[in-house]
Amino acid sequence: MEQENSLFHQTGLSIRMKSLVFILAVLIGVVIASRHSTRGLASSRVTFSNPRTATNVRGGCPRRPKIPNTITALSTTVIERLTARLQETIRPCNGTSATSTATALSFSVVLGNVSTEFINLGCTESGTANAPTAHTIYRLASVSKTFSVKAALDAVETGLIRSLDDEVRQYVPDFYLENVFTNEQPTWRQLMSQQAGLPRDSPCDPLNCSVTTDDVLRRLARQRLLFPPYERASYSNVAFSVLGHVIAERLRNQTFETLLSGITEVLKMDSTGVDLTPAVLQRMPAYYTRYDIPVPVFSLHWDNPAGGIYSTTRDLARWLRHFLGRWQRSALYKQNMQPLFVEGSGNTAWGAPWEIEMSHPAGYMVRTKGGYIPGVSTIIAMVPELDLGFTVLWNGEGMDTMRVAMDLFNAVLHDVVVDQFEATDASEFPPAGPGFADKFLGLYGVPAALDLIHANVTKDAAGIVHLSAPGFGSFLLRPSGLAKDGDLVFQVFLHTSHYDACVEEGFAAYVGEWVTFSLSTATGVPQFRIPGYFDETFVHV
Repeated sequence: MEQENSLFHQTGLSIRMKSLVFILAVLIGVVIASRHSTRGLASSRVTFSNPRTATNVRGGCPRRPKIPNTITALSTTVIERLTARLQETIRPCNGTSATSTATALSFSVVLGNVSTEFINLGCTESGTANAPTAHTIYRLASVSKTFSVKAALDAVETGLIRSLDDEVRQYVPDFYLENVFTNEQPTWRQLMSQQAGLPRDSPCDPLNCSVTTDDVLRRLARQRLLFPPYERASYSNVAFSVLGHVIAERLRNQTFETLLSGITEVLKMDSTGVDLTPAVLQRMPAYYTRYDIPVPVFSLHWDNPAGGIYSTTRDLARWLRHFLGRWQRSALYKQNMQPLFVEGSGNTAWGAPWEIEMSHPAGYMVRTKGGYIPGVSTIIAMVPELDLGFTVLWNGEGMDTMRVAMDLFNAVLHDVVVDQFEATDASEFPPAGPGFADKFLGLYGVPAALDLIHANVTKDAAGIVHLSAPGFGSFLLRPSGLAKDGDLVFQVFLHTSHYDACVEEGFAAYVGEWVTFSLSTATGVPQFRIPGYFDETFVHV
C-alpha cells in the first residue's frame, strides 16, 4: 500500500484539473480522443506497417459466432424438434383443430450452399392419405411480393431505376395520388416497404381484378394518400401490384408474367408462376378456411404481383439461396435487408418487403415475409448473417406464422448457434500466449490522474485476458499478432450476445482499440497504453 500511495498521491493543480476533466467526460459518455502525441513509452513503441495483417475478428456488437462454414447438416435432434413444432400447426387428416384448418404443410430449410432439408407433413386433402412433397404446389399469398422486390432490385442493377429513393412518377408520370399532407409522391423504396401511405387494396373487385395498369392508375389518381410517405407503416397490396406491373410494362415493355418467367427461368424455379393450368391445379392441395370449408382456387389477375404467385418448397429453397447469396456479394441486396421503419416497441420493424423480428435472444434480426389469402398461410424467413433461411407453406388458416417462424429459428439456433459461442471463444479469443507472463496481471494506475483512474488485468482459466476499469467496463483482450521488440499488442472486444449492451459500447467506442503491454526500460515495471482512448501510461502497482 505504501508503494501504491507513493505512486498515486502526486500533487499539482494542472494534474488534478486533468483528472477531474477526464472523470466528467466519462460520466457524460464522452470518449476522450487521442491527442496524437509524439510521446512514446519508455520502451520501444510498436508501429503497424500493415495493420491489415492482424487476425480478422468478428467483433461486431452483439458478438456473434461465425456459423455457416461449420454447418453441413442439421442434427437429428434439430430435425425432430422442427418436426414436432410443425406438427402442432396442422390438424389431423380425419379431425379438426381449434388453432388450424390446415391438413398439410411443406417446409424447407436452407443452409447457404451447403444443404437443404425438406419436411412434409399431413395430407393434401381432408380424409385422405395423400401426403405432400417438396414438389407439391402451394399458392404463396403475400410471399409473392418478394418477386416484385426482386424486379425492383434488378431494375436498379441494370440502370432502369437510378435510385430506389426516386419518386415513381419520375418514371411513370401517371402514377399519382393526391397528397394533402406534403408535396411529395411515393418513391420506389416506399412502395417496397409499406411506407408509401397507399390504400390497402387495389381499386378493383378482389375476386375478379380483371383490369389493366392504366385502369388502376386512373382510379388511384382520384384517391388520396392515407398518410404522408414514411410517417408510418401501412400495409398495402396495391403498392406491390403497382410495383410489379409498372416495372414490367413501363420500364421493360413486357407483361408481369413475362418478367416473372425471366426471373424463374434463370433460377431454375420451374414450378413457380401465375398461370393456373390444369396441370398446376392437379399438383395443389385442397385449401380450407377457418370453418373447414374448401376454398376454390381463383386467379387474382392484376393483383398477382401482390399475392397470386404459386410455387413449391423446392423452388423456394432456390429462391432463399438466391437472396442469401446476393446478400453476401451485393451492397444493394444487403441494404435491402435492413429495417426501414422500427415500431415503437423496438421488437419489430418493416423492411422491403420484410417483416422483421428484432428481439431474437441470440442477437439476430429475422427477416420474414408472411402471407394469407383464403385457405392459404405462408411464410419465408431468413437470417442472412448465418446463411440460414426457411419457408413453410400450409393449405389452411389459423396459425400465427410469425410466432411459428421464431419458434423454428429457436429450434435451429439453440443448438447450432448459441452453443457455438464456446467454440468461437476458443478460436477468436485464444490464450494470451507464453509471452504474457503473470507479471502483467494485476492493478494498474495512471500517475497523471492521481488515484482516480485505475484498471485491473486478469486472466481466466482458459488463459483469456480480461481488462476492466471504472467507466470503461469489462472487456476481452485478444492477441493481435502484432507484437514487436518484446511489446505485446491486444485488441479490445466486447463479450456479449445481447443488444442492450451494444448502445453503451457504441457511445464509448472502446471496441477495436489497441492495447500495448510492455516493460518500462527505466524501471522494468509492467505498463500498458491505449493510444486511441486515453493516451496516458497505465503503470502496474
